[in-house]
Amino acid sequence: MHQVSFFSSYLDIQPAWLVENNIKFILSDLDSTLAKHNTPHNEEEERQFKEWYDSIERVGVGLIIVSNNSQEYVDGFVLKHKLVGIGKCNKPGTKKIQETLVTKGLNLDTVLFIGDQLFTDWWCAKRLDVKFGYISPIPSQEPIHIRVKRLIEKPFFHLAKKKSL
Repeated sequence: MHQVSFFSSYLDIQPAWLVENNIKFILSDLDSTLAKHNTPHNEEEERQFKEWYDSIERVGVGLIIVSNNSQEYVDGFVLKHKLVGIGKCNKPGTKKIQETLVTKGLNLDTVLFIGDQLFTDWWCAKRLDVKFGYISPIPSQEPIHIRVKRLIEKPFFHLAKKKSL
């Protein structure tokens, strides 16, 4: 059931598409997916996120942030939006995320995982057996280990995209 979709930005995920694909909940990475890496939103980014979140919430879609960044960093984002956020997820590990899915009683067929990395986000979605939305990374100054990982992921990304189309 591992369906994969590709988006230039999380803003391209429209409420109508979510309804059409029977999505009730989104698990989303934070850094380079919803926000620049380790950088708070500026006013315009904040407005765009709020408009997008309000639009998906109106059609009954929930959102949980799942990040490998610290819980403190995640809390800085989720508390102002009244969201649930899980830091130090250790993706592609699934333990913390599965605990949340069970606690919330979510049906995996109605969950979409969105993220910008193959070896953490996509792999985690595959292990959870949920739909995946690849989001092109938001350009920012990323740490060297993430830049190296992106270089390694590049040939796998092209193969995966070709296979899923």
